[in-house]
Amino acid sequence: MLKNIILKTLIVVGLFKSITMCSQVIQMPAPDINAFPQLSVKNDSIDFEITTMNIGVKVFGNIAITSYDVTFFNPSQRVLEGELNFPLKANQEIVGFSMDVDGQLRKGVVVEKHKGRQVFETIVRQGIDPGLIEKTSGNNFRARVYPILANGTKRIVITCQEILPLYKDDYIYHLPMGFNKGINDFSIKVEVVKGYRKPSVITNDFTHLNFDKWEDSYVAEAKHKTIYSSGLFSFLLPNAGKKEFGFRSDDGQYFYATAPIDITSSNKEKVKHIHLLWDVSGSGTQRNTDKESELLSAYLKYHENLNITLIPFNHVKHASRDFIIRNGDASALINAIKSLHYDGGSRIENISFDKFTSGEVLVFTDGLINFGELTIKYCKLPLNIINSSLKANHSLMEHLAASNKGAYIDLSVLSLDDALSTLEKLQITAEVDNINGQTSDEIITLSPNKKHFVISGKVHKKEARLGIKLYSGSKELQRYELEIPKEQSYHAIPVARLWASQKINTLMRNKKKYKKDIIALATKYGVISDYTSLMVLERLEDYIRFEIDPPAEWKEEYTRIMARKKESESSQEVDYNQTINFYIKDYKEWWKTQFPRSKQSPKAKNLTELSDHLELEAIPITRQEENTPPPPPPPVEGDEALFIVIDDSEMEEEAYDMPPRKSRRLQVYTNAIPWDSTATYISDISKLKGTEAYPYYLSIKKSHLNQPSFYLDVAAYLFKINRTKEALSVITNIAELQLENAEVLRIAAHKLIEQNQLEAGLLLFRKIKNMRPEELQSYRDLALALEKNRQYQDAVNLMIKALHKSELRANFGIKGILLNEINSLLNKHPELISSTQLPDEWRYNMPVSIRIVLSWSTDQSDVDLWILEPSGEQCIYSNNRTWLGGRLSHDVTDGYGPEEYLIKTAKSGVYKIQANYFGDRRQSITGPITLYAEIFENYGTTQQTSRQVVLQLKEQKQVIDLGEIVVD
Repeated sequence: MLKNIILKTLIVVGLFKSITMCSQVIQMPAPDINAFPQLSVKNDSIDFEITTMNIGVKVFGNIAITSYDVTFFNPSQRVLEGELNFPLKANQEIVGFSMDVDGQLRKGVVVEKHKGRQVFETIVRQGIDPGLIEKTSGNNFRARVYPILANGTKRIVITCQEILPLYKDDYIYHLPMGFNKGINDFSIKVEVVKGYRKPSVITNDFTHLNFDKWEDSYVAEAKHKTIYSSGLFSFLLPNAGKKEFGFRSDDGQYFYATAPIDITSSNKEKVKHIHLLWDVSGSGTQRNTDKESELLSAYLKYHENLNITLIPFNHVKHASRDFIIRNGDASALINAIKSLHYDGGSRIENISFDKFTSGEVLVFTDGLINFGELTIKYCKLPLNIINSSLKANHSLMEHLAASNKGAYIDLSVLSLDDALSTLEKLQITAEVDNINGQTSDEIITLSPNKKHFVISGKVHKKEARLGIKLYSGSKELQRYELEIPKEQSYHAIPVARLWASQKINTLMRNKKKYKKDIIALATKYGVISDYTSLMVLERLEDYIRFEIDPPAEWKEEYTRIMARKKESESSQEVDYNQTINFYIKDYKEWWKTQFPRSKQSPKAKNLTELSDHLELEAIPITRQEENTPPPPPPPVEGDEALFIVIDDSEMEEEAYDMPPRKSRRLQVYTNAIPWDSTATYISDISKLKGTEAYPYYLSIKKSHLNQPSFYLDVAAYLFKINRTKEALSVITNIAELQLENAEVLRIAAHKLIEQNQLEAGLLLFRKIKNMRPEELQSYRDLALALEKNRQYQDAVNLMIKALHKSELRANFGIKGILLNEINSLLNKHPELISSTQLPDEWRYNMPVSIRIVLSWSTDQSDVDLWILEPSGEQCIYSNNRTWLGGRLSHDVTDGYGPEEYLIKTAKSGVYKIQANYFGDRRQSITGPITLYAEIFENYGTTQQTSRQVVLQLKEQKQVIDLGEIVVD
């Protein structure tokens, strides 16, 4: 229920695939109500069911506030986390989020984004109720709700605010609804407060609503015990667009106003050359490319005779093609565009706009750039950006176009006539003419069709007026005088937040520079932004623990408790280096110890026998007994032999890079069978010629659009048959699927690095680090990729930065692993790397014969690294120091790893490497976990070599043989 409810709720809010006008009003197809997103299990396609939905809509002037009160049902036998990804239109935003906690609705509060995600995931591990709504990319949002109990329900309320779009002289409101199944209890109430005229219903698919006069408003409402129909409900506010609307905040300090624009701009000069960039990334399938082509054809007819350079791009820039347009005939160009296929990730920063020297530039894209940033360093020519997808980066595209003397055309809300007029004419701009300082901090924007303006700001007098100058190009055409309302507005109209939202949008044009200002504004006024989210916590103690301002009902008690807490806290600073210093001391003592300590070999230990060195686990986990490990296998002959340096001499007090005084032959065997998909499509594609594989993939892609495993399987096969360029297009689709899903992106990034596609892999790992700056593993992943790309200084700097960070989860072993990796780099490349950032006491040169590191792809999972040594003793979590000198790092029972095995001086025999998938605590149903194991020889020396094993697990409680190391 919870899943379906959330899905529907957000869908209703207008976070759907297309909140479009009906075809009779605006020249675009009616929305496909069956394509709306659904609330689903995190990382899976399973949807929840909706049992109850209550929708409330209030319209004030051109502002609509829609509330979705939904109850979801979880039909499974497992406690799950629900996740909904949904887009909003450019003029929409989430302004409220509440969740049922113990039978009461708890309101969400603003929290810094990274902190909100960190707190959410920490609390989920403890089985406590959190809820979170966060912005992902562009104007896309994600709701996360936990727990949805087995066969239980969950109620949430989401409130959405939008500035209504204009069509001719009327404001339009749309409410699309898509129901997969019937809803048992459904109600809707729409109120147009102080309506100018009776609203006109134009679309009434899923419920029959008619407006009646009620006091000074118009109201339409309906209730249904069971509702099965779905579709679109739309109405017009006749001639309201000709009126001026103004509102003042409850405290009288802020104002919001809108007024029509009655000017006509001049036509632009016709150009002789257009550089046409066409985004062919995977998300292009969600654009209305037919409408885009229709607009392009009409615009080229306006120019009549010119040259076109078509440049398709996704994660790479494709070969350009030139077309000659005569008498406006663009049929050849349009046919070429229609033949393009949409696949892969998207990147634009590698296109040199400064090299375009004549004419103008048109870019058709949704602006969702997932490799790099949506940045255009310099463009000499006017730049127009056209988009037809609701799921888009509206605000940044609008800024890029305006700052390059062009226009942003949003075809998801504009008619073709309005879009064409905007392209053909000089841009209309607005400027505030402040009168005697009666107002300040004014923010003014124009509607997409330039038919009205919206302005908000602070007001300092009860009676105040404001001047607005309107320009066509550089020519002033009109001066408009606006009277600020004297009286306070309805309490329901969040005037101050409207101003804050517009202010944040302007600061987002340089979001890195103004990050602190954005966070401060968003926190004060309750705005979801790139840096802030809305969070619901179950208990007051959770708000206190994480220092998050609670809802109003707990504010007084929270303030009192926090004051006492700060008084009682010690003034001494926490020594975050204590863990590192302890690790270094322990590591040096271990390295200097002569192994084995005694001549008598121990008996093979039972895996459940506790060692004197058993480390405490961050989160206790019940482990089942394992069987006694088998005796070590005999040495195996092989061709792929590597060498490891062995030195049996007495250890020195200080370590150094020892030359190979004598060597023993080392053979590494990766026994594990890499993941071989049993999917039918892989069986089918493997029967084709290499040149036929990618076209076949494109033909079946629509049936697997949202399945990460599909792209991973196909990419792995294409890499295998050396179709690298096509494999890159396939695997980069992963970045297009789920915005800001670090687990999925991490799998793709590792695959790219594995295939030596370092640039693409680095771009993804950078994206993950920016998404998850609280996780040390994000820093480590990027640093290791930088090392592979021979960016040694950057790698070391990043690892050192991670050493000084703290994180909520208690992964005690990762900083020790980072220290080993830092020192290995410093020792191998002393001439290339500066180590001034690293304290002298953290520097050491203590190489080891064998190092094995295991990590995995999914969070909240427990995978164990097991090493069966030649003595028959097994080095595992409960026996992490062995007779031969084997050393295993801290047991990671909740995270991505890593776990590390070290042995300074490897003795003769076989070292068997295994991974035990013990289980997971994920409140979601996901695909198989991917393991990443790297086996090093002569680690920390100039003779260091390594081999990597990457594979996917098929089931829980699975033991995988990763390989064997044979030392002669």
